[in-house]
Amino acid sequence: GLEVKALGGAPGVHSARYAGEPCNTPANNALLLKNLEGVKDRAARFTCCCALIDPSGEELVVHGHCPGHIAEKQAGVEGFGYDPLFIPNGHDKSFAELSAEVKYCYANPFMLQVFRILRSAGKHIIITTDMYLPRETIEQILSENGYDGYEKIFLSCEYDVSKCGGKLYRQVRKHMTNVVPESPDVIHVGDNESSDIRFAKKEGFSARWYPNVNRNSLEYRTYDLSPIIGGAYRGLVNNRLYNGLQSYTRNFEYGFVYGGLFAVGYCAFIHRYVKEHGTEKILFLSRDGEILQRAYSILYPQEQTDYAYISRIAAGKWSSGVATYDFLRKTVIHKVGAGKTLAQILTAMELDTLIPVICSETVIERRFPPESYGDT
Repeated sequence: GLEVKALGGAPGVHSARYAGEPCNTPANNALLLKNLEGVKDRAARFTCCCALIDPSGEELVVHGHCPGHIAEKQAGVEGFGYDPLFIPNGHDKSFAELSAEVKYCYANPFMLQVFRILRSAGKHIIITTDMYLPRETIEQILSENGYDGYEKIFLSCEYDVSKCGGKLYRQVRKHMTNVVPESPDVIHVGDNESSDIRFAKKEGFSARWYPNVNRNSLEYRTYDLSPIIGGAYRGLVNNRLYNGLQSYTRNFEYGFVYGGLFAVGYCAFIHRYVKEHGTEKILFLSRDGEILQRAYSILYPQEQTDYAYISRIAAGKWSSGVATYDFLRKTVIHKVGAGKTLAQILTAMELDTLIPVICSETVIERRFPPESYGDT
């Protein structure tokens, strides 16, 4: 619900029926304004809490907040409830005045930097778009994201033409000829190879292709996630890694694309295990456990964890009964070609008792018969 600081968190869980039964939105808003008359600190936030208990008894509680403040009067017709009164941080209009596009669109950081450089250089900047949104919404999205100081916007819906086909570019050319009569050199920048590049060139414009960030993630499509969650995830990855503002190392990209998913999933597995077995304390072992402990403490801060130093050999011996292959891979297979016998390797590992078992000619012939040797 809606929490107002000056009202001690009210209306809170009673937001829907703040003015009493039955639920009455106009009455709720009127009462809120009345209770805030003369109050200067109008800080507020929308809070959402979600609790889940699965069949095994696993409990998960999460909270989300949207900070802002309460306006002096209602404005806007979109949304519902307290939206006409609530102005989110970073905006000067209420939720009811903001469309979904205005709420959720944000600037590509690379193109925003290019825009500002061109503007500071005194270039004529014109924006063209085939988006279906009205001019007021487009202008608001641009303004909210730092795109101020451009000369003109050309909306295909206003001219009944589009970039695809080239006719919108003719309108731009006509405008530029009036502004800069001496045959202006116009360069069009866009991410669509057809409407932004091919048709711009066809109409006599120079064109520069800015690769759409979403093209770069086709090989990373998260088909095992839902369309909504997967789409949001790809959007976060694309706009962080592939906007062109900064180059990242391969290791950083790998961690950003896959590491977070792995860490969250693995921590959730550990959490379920802890709940099912009543574990009092979780030890994260060096060195790989350090980053996982940090992630786990963020996800489940109420649980007790610690970071313990342990050698890989000690950990391998300790877990060899459940991770036998991994143990042998680290301690034996990796030493192939080092000129050591199995007996020498086992002795160095303080596993002399295994020498008669592993190095027995009978065992070797049974596991690796001569006919399997081939040319090697």
